[in-house]
Amino acid sequence: MAEALGVARIFGSPHRQPIAFVFTNAAFVEAYLSAMALVHLTLSGLNFAVGYGLRRLQGWTRWVQVALATILSLLLGSSCVLGAPEWGLLGAFVAVIPSVWVTYLLLSPKGKMIFSPEYQQIRAGTRLLWPKSLLWVAMGLIPLAFGILALVDWSTVQVAIAIKRLTG
Repeated sequence: MAEALGVARIFGSPHRQPIAFVFTNAAFVEAYLSAMALVHLTLSGLNFAVGYGLRRLQGWTRWVQVALATILSLLLGSSCVLGAPEWGLLGAFVAVIPSVWVTYLLLSPKGKMIFSPEYQQIRAGTRLLWPKSLLWVAMGLIPLAFGILALVDWSTVQVAIAIKRLTG
């Protein structure tokens, strides 16, 4: 079971055999999984706040999203080149396109205008053409589904650890 939980592919070798670390210490595996859950919950909260702010066209979210998209571009590009050399530059190019496009849109003159106070005044005087409740339902169902899937996956790992303890 430790092999199933602890093998992490870090870098691919030229012979397509992963360099891996096997964690056999159950306490370490539990601490590692708890830390990863905390990191993911923190990043999820940050992304939710930025998404909410972008939806409300708040100026601070523009720069936070640019920073997050830049970090994501660097991480995805480097992981495609270093972590999966079979994908190479093509994989890095395809993985980085969405975050680079978002960064471009936020930094463009049109993006600057949308986050300006003048645009906020125009928006305040314009009637919304479709109900906000429909938007919230659409925006909420997909993250909720992913959250449920993550919870099921997390509980499966915890059950696997408990079974290993009972049988091992």
